[in-house]
Amino acid sequence: MEKKHTFEVVVDVGGKPEIEGVYQDDKIAIARAEYLLGLAKYAAVRVSRIDGRGRSSVLFEKTYTGGGKVTVVGDLEDAYLCRTVGEVYGHDSRMTLLKVMRPYCDEQAMIPAEILHKYMPLRYLERDELLFGQITRRIASTQARQLRVSADSRLQELLQLFRQVVDFAKESDSLIPVADELAYGGLTKFLKHVDDNFAAADRARVVTYAFARRLNDARDWNQKLIFVSELFREDQSEAADGCLDEFLSEIIDGNAVIKSAIGYAKDLSTALMSLCATLDGAVTDRFAHTPALMAVSEVVAVRPMPKLRAALLNRIALALDGKGLLTKSGSDADVDAFRRLVPLVQDYGGFVGGGQMAAALTRRAKITLGRGADLSIEGAIETMVACFPHNAGKIGYLLDLLPMEIGKRNASFVTELVASLLSQLRTIQDLAPAGDAHFSSEVVKEAFRKRLYLAGIPRKLTDALLTRLDAVSRQQLSQPPASGPATITGDAPRRPPDPAPAGPSVDNAARLKTPAAPVPVLTLTYRETHYLADFSRETYEIGRNPTSFVVVNNDKVSRLHVTLTAKDGRYVLTDQSRNGTAVKIGGRPSVLLERTSIVLEEAGVIALGVDPDAAGSDDSAIIRFRLT
Repeated sequence: MEKKHTFEVVVDVGGKPEIEGVYQDDKIAIARAEYLLGLAKYAAVRVSRIDGRGRSSVLFEKTYTGGGKVTVVGDLEDAYLCRTVGEVYGHDSRMTLLKVMRPYCDEQAMIPAEILHKYMPLRYLERDELLFGQITRRIASTQARQLRVSADSRLQELLQLFRQVVDFAKESDSLIPVADELAYGGLTKFLKHVDDNFAAADRARVVTYAFARRLNDARDWNQKLIFVSELFREDQSEAADGCLDEFLSEIIDGNAVIKSAIGYAKDLSTALMSLCATLDGAVTDRFAHTPALMAVSEVVAVRPMPKLRAALLNRIALALDGKGLLTKSGSDADVDAFRRLVPLVQDYGGFVGGGQMAAALTRRAKITLGRGADLSIEGAIETMVACFPHNAGKIGYLLDLLPMEIGKRNASFVTELVASLLSQLRTIQDLAPAGDAHFSSEVVKEAFRKRLYLAGIPRKLTDALLTRLDAVSRQQLSQPPASGPATITGDAPRRPPDPAPAGPSVDNAARLKTPAAPVPVLTLTYRETHYLADFSRETYEIGRNPTSFVVVNNDKVSRLHVTLTAKDGRYVLTDQSRNGTAVKIGGRPSVLLERTSIVLEEAGVIALGVDPDAAGSDDSAIIRFRLT
């Protein structure tokens, strides 16, 4: 019987070997070794295979050759404009620093919130002409135009702010007692302590110092993610959520962090599927993951976390915008992978992630969907438009694309498509989220009016399109019944007609006298609104996603919580969530579904992520059903 092997990742620390980790799979061990080598913290990294008798052999060994860090100075037009030293420590400022310092942050395994409180790294940065001198001058030049001052004046102001940050870093140990409040009192109490004892202008500096002190003990990116995620579990309040959202977004917005959090993934599409699942708080062991990514997913599952989601969407868009293959199995596999990824970033009004995501997907469609030969840009855009089943998504995608470089270069074509789609609208309801009984035509009009102006379409054409929008808004809308709760149907479901008699046989004659059994209709009632499901559609989705058949806004509900399948004369409810679904039929005991299914009968209750039998159950997560 063959002995089982293990694989040790060994790093060189100060000339001495140190075991960094032990793995059961050689591919995971080598991927981990390559990641550690990329950090530029270790002189050498190797992977040793250990057999059942303890004998070792080297599988992988590389030495860091140095050569300095690579710094890419990108677009700084959106660099955050700080006027006071307190603003330097704020989240917007830190994200600007992260954008220009990412290679340095990866090298040091620190985020700007940590670096801003460390005297020696700050002095090191000051001596780096490219990372400090050139970038500071470019930011000064850009912001001087916004402030209507000279570039030299803004440069001197920025240098003065940096000197103040360095001075604070030199004396940062004075904040140790405050940081201890976070360690021993919990996040909510710590934030209240800061608000009660420090001026508002000092809040960001004090909070970042306390986090920096704790993050400094984390050995790598995954430990940092787990530390912040565990703080979330310990302490849930609005102030705590906002604070953790900022730090998680700052940590995760980098390639090295993402690779570390995902762990071993066989190809790019596998990694992207894991990130898309994280967006929905739905990472399971079916996806490539580490405990760190699972911890982040669990946070997203129960709180909105807008900054964290924006950072994840940024990494997804950047990965899609590259030229690397999605799979290692050829062009057909790449096409299939792309088609699986697209629905995961769709929203009713375009793609989540806005213009950046729209542009990235369009460029990826261009190089992928031609199966070895690039599509034309127009062909790629038409293909992406066809991905949406409704006009709201098609128009939203095109309007997001127009301000981007790829949209500007093809403005005439994109604008013609927008005009054509608007001409097909029947009512303003065509632009509302599916299944939304309470949408406001004015809100929908205003949202699309803003997007039209931001899209950069010539003013005369914009006015013409808005005239069309106003015209459809005056068309008669589908109205709820005059009395009683509103009723919504999925895609205007209709009962299939009774089968027609097929001739004068005895059976058919009997059928003429006895009406055919009616097709069962399932009525779902959520917050006094009825939703009718029948066999005109096979699948209905229920959850937080705004495109769901029934949209349930509750923190315990997943974006896709359950699916309802109408087939073979039955309605089958299948749980797809992290928190489970409890179903109570008639007077029977409730049944807990965890990635399992149940046939709905008679009448009862569907509780999404809550216990229907518990006193005071949250009715915002409960749907009642009746089969008729």
